[in-house]
Amino acid sequence: MIGGEKEKFRNLVHSAAEAIFGQTRVDPSKKILLLDHVLDELSMSKTPVKRRPNSHLSLISTAVCWYQMGLDPYGHLTCQTPPFRLWLGIVENLFCNEELLEESIENALNDKYTQAEDLIFFVSVLGWEQCIQLNSFDGYRERFDDTKAFFHHRLDEAKNFSSKIITYLANQRLEKHS
Repeated sequence: MIGGEKEKFRNLVHSAAEAIFGQTRVDPSKKILLLDHVLDELSMSKTPVKRRPNSHLSLISTAVCWYQMGLDPYGHLTCQTPPFRLWLGIVENLFCNEELLEESIENALNDKYTQAEDLIFFVSVLGWEQCIQLNSFDGYRERFDDTKAFFHHRLDEAKNFSSKIITYLANQRLEKHS
């Protein structure tokens, strides 16, 4: 992405989109999880916020990983866990919205502010990966505790929000299978 291989990056993202979400992109009625109105309803923001374009690097990297590993996230829905359904729904929402996907690709490739933010995300991921590779539970615990302390003031709000999302997804699952 930041190595200047723009066409290679674009092709990789589009290949992942087609392999994983091909049917859903062609026929939106096959979309199984989250629609825009659902994401708006589940938003933590209390007031409408002007959306800033972004690369959605974590979402793109998730889909590319599934693609490169040959995984079908829909086939793994046998677990039906609300967090997995939520994550798949969010990734699906990006990859099935051609305009949003193209905007994300363009921002990933060309927007310096977005690239700087993505680099911070990437470095953070590397830090977590190092803790795991080095089998450093102390390092992992320290990172976890620091992150927890950073978000401490929003934990109650997040718990309530998480409960709302899980309830929504569980009800959606029951409705589909009724």
